[in-house]
Amino acid sequence: MKTPIPNKLKEYRKKSRLTQTEVAQRLGFCSAERISFWEQGKRLPSITNLFRLSKIYNTLPNDLYPDFTNDINK
Repeated sequence: MKTPIPNKLKEYRKKSRLTQTEVAQRLGFCSAERISFWEQGKRLPSITNLFRLSKIYNTLPNDLYPDFTNDINK
């Protein structure tokens, strides 16, 4: 089994008081399956969707995937 990709998507979604379905609808998806995969760390959103998520959650992309930023700054 692959190691999940660490992220804070669920945390920021909950802070925004949104469901996975609501986020999926805002991104134009028919189901919440992608949101679930992203939150579980099974897949990464495209760069476009990462920026769209950051706008929805009113935060920076770095905040959604802080481990990536930390790795770059080492």
